[in-house]
Formats: sequence, C-alpha cells, structure tokens
Amino acid sequence: MKKAVIALLALCISLVAAVALVGCGESGPADKKADFIWFKVEVPEGVSVSNSAGDNANKAQLTFSNNDRIIPLWEKKMTAEELLARYEDRYSGSFKWETHDPVTYGDKTWLTGDYKHSGGTTSVFIIGVNEGSVSITVDNFEDHKAEVETVLNTIEFADNMSEAMKEAKEVKLTDIDLKR
Repeated sequence: MKKAVIALLALCISLVAAVALVGCGESGPADKKADFIWFKVEVPEGVSVSNSAGDNANKAQLTFSNNDRIIPLWEKKMTAEELLARYEDRYSGSFKWETHDPVTYGDKTWLTGDYKHSGGTTSVFIIGVNEGSVSITVDNFEDHKAEVETVLNTIEFADNMSEAMKEAKEVKLTDIDLKR
C-alpha cells in the first residue's frame, strides 16, 4: 500500500512538472521585438515609429512625443572606427564634438561621442556589423535614457545586411508590428 501511494505521488508530481514545462501549450515568452528587417528591437512605451525619412523599413526612425529621435543608419563600406572619424570631422569645431569611451549595452560594445547644437546634444553610438557599421544617433540622450538603453540593450542586426536592406526597402513602416 505504501509503495502504491509513493508511486501515485510520484506520478502526480511528474504530471504537474510536465504541465509546467509545456506551459499549457505555449512555446515560451513572446518575442517583444519589432522586426524592421535589417534590425530587430524592443520599442519601448512612449516611443513611436517615424516616417519622416521615408515610408519603408530601411528608413525607420524611432521618435519621442517631443520629436527627439533615435536614428539608426547603416554604412556599408565603413568600419566603426572610420565612421567615428567621419563624425569627428563633421562635428568638430562649432558643434563641439566629443569622443567618449566605448560603452557596452547587452552583448554589444559601442564607440561613442556627442555634439552640441541649438536643439541640445546629439549622442552617437557606433558599432561594426557583418558588413560595414551602424550608427545610432539620439537627440538629448539624458532626457530619454531609459528608453534609449532599452533600444541599445535589445537591438539585433541582420546576418546579411545587404540582403536585409534590399528587403526592407519593400516593407512599409505601417506594416511593422511594434509588439507591445
């Protein structure tokens, strides 16, 4: 009798564990990243997608209610270091460019700098990708720090940027699910 109770108890525990592992038919937590084809990112609350640069995913920009923006750009033929040097050349002088130490968000280390202008400060984050490099410019980073850090911590880039950019040119921004 004692063996039967133990066996029944073990069976019940196994059944509960199996149901917990399966998650009642769900395959795991839902992916919260919006897919812009050439990059995927979690879009925080209070951030929307802007079509000010164009209506397709290759021109995607993220914007805040005050019109500050997060603008990702892919440079096919430049390393991260070359792109940083381009920013230094373009924004030194009257824009007071400053290069900063690299920073790490998630599993990515970004080259960084910023420049001053009449609208505040624009911060620049640059990283090498499989083909070229990506810069992400952010208007007034300190005003939107939590949201920008979410973007930098969750962004992923396509394995083949050239092909992804070709495809992104065919995807309308209005067709992208922000997955909130």
